[in-house]
Amino acid sequence: MIINLNLEGKKIIIIGGGNEAEKRIKSILNEKCEISVISDSINEQISNWVKTKKIKLKKQKIENLKFISELKPDIIITTTNDKKINQKIIKYAKKKKILRLSSEYLTNASKFIKSCKSYKKAFGNRDPMIITPWMRVGTNKNVQIHLSFGATE
Repeated sequence: MIINLNLEGKKIIIIGGGNEAEKRIKSILNEKCEISVISDSINEQISNWVKTKKIKLKKQKIENLKFISELKPDIIITTTNDKKINQKIIKYAKKKKILRLSSEYLTNASKFIKSCKSYKKAFGNRDPMIITPWMRVGTNKNVQIHLSFGATE
């Protein structure tokens, strides 16, 4: 299954500022979307993207979820090391019908996909971008999801 999201013009929040956040940002950086990172600390690469205005930064510790309603995102990606915060954010996003994903799931799925021979043949060691249908709750007309089913290993 291949999933392609049309992210052009969409607001995406990445929560966390470490290596996982960097991977997720890198996978969508050229999609003509607005990327905002919410974190009290960021790594060097994310800092460079902020300095070159490729992404925005809201430097804060995650103590409440008020920032989500203020930023009005189309998609939220959690990448923090704090599972409780990640789950709290995912639960809130589900309630507000915001497309959401957790980096914990993506990391495990990515490792599995990269181990498949057909994926290696087509894409080498490039990290896949994974969006799964179970993250879509309700009707989100602002994000187009295209599914195509093909041969799998």
